[in-house]
Amino acid sequence: VAVAIDNVACGSSHTLAVSKGGEVWAWGCGPQLGLDDLRHAPVPRRIDMLQGQTVISVYCGDKHSLALVR
Repeated sequence: VAVAIDNVACGSSHTLAVSKGGEVWAWGCGPQLGLDDLRHAPVPRRIDMLQGQTVISVYCGDKHSLALVR
């Protein structure tokens, strides 16, 4: 599925991307992905906990992630 990306942020072991529609996608390793499980995500997966929110931007640190919502 092709998704137009507006913003990308990289941490030490994970990456987040915001689509033009305000959805957040994550891949990499660790709980900072915001996924329901803690396993490795080798391909982008949508962050379901942010559904219903319009995300403007994302930021990543070594072991944390932040989403700025409207």
